[in-house]
Amino acid sequence: MRHTPGDRQVRSATLAFVFLASPALHAQVGVDISMERSSFLLYEEIEAQVKLSNYLSEPLDMARMSGGGPWLSFYVTTAEEEEIAAGERAWTPPRVALLPGQMKSVSVNLTPYFLIRDPGEYRVAALVIHGGKRVSSRALKFSVVNGVTIWQQRYTAPAEPGDASRKPRPRLYSLLMHRINQLQTIYARIQNPEANFICCTTLLGNIVNYGEPRARVDLRGDLHVLHQSGTRIYNYTRFSAVGKRLENRFFANLTSPPIMVTGQNDETEIIGGEEIFQERDQKQQVIPTAPIAKTPRH
Repeated sequence: MRHTPGDRQVRSATLAFVFLASPALHAQVGVDISMERSSFLLYEEIEAQVKLSNYLSEPLDMARMSGGGPWLSFYVTTAEEEEIAAGERAWTPPRVALLPGQMKSVSVNLTPYFLIRDPGEYRVAALVIHGGKRVSSRALKFSVVNGVTIWQQRYTAPAEPGDASRKPRPRLYSLLMHRINQLQTIYARIQNPEANFICCTTLLGNIVNYGEPRARVDLRGDLHVLHQSGTRIYNYTRFSAVGKRLENRFFANLTSPPIMVTGQNDETEIIGGEEIFQERDQKQQVIPTAPIAKTPRH
């Protein structure tokens, strides 16, 4: 997903959170907003969940009750109560129907729809149009940080397969650290520094304080990352040059630590370690790789 970095684009709100004058608990519908965490890395997905409650004795069709416009929207400001402008992409809320006494949740990634392009403190509220009235949630605080860059590499990837222009793709690949709830986490970011857009900023998982992560970019422009996420657990992740996560594998260090190396024909191989497979509805089991894990599947 592409996001345009640049100067913050905000406009002053004439009335700070004017919609919040309505109580979060309406006589007919209740609205609340939450996030799984309150701190995010710049340009990563900022996921929010809106919980809706129907207090009527009859079903509610939220879209039908909105009068034709979007029945759900969001209001985002900085800590200084400057309203954050919406991006070029418009978010369309899903159609939601609530039975009497029923609660449902709607999730949204705020990043592509609002120009949250600078580190800082922010607030967000959900706004519901219902029966000609605005019902708002409480204002939820969250922060956005730059993180710490621990590795970078520039590379011009070849043209994407099927691209008639055969235009090469300049890329800047980065690994970043960010502390979440007292845990150190690692992210991968891929961007086009010439076109000034972000392809992805993706959380790879936890990372231990010891054990340096390994990263390489192959001739196709794919990013390969091997990092230690636990005492004896390693994560391997592969991304395409457009920022799509292509592969995610796990290894244990029971007899020897896994090592990422470059094989013949520029293939990325994991040597040593024991690959961990997890099937649906089954517990993890450790299966040794003997002695070299297969080249990451394409």
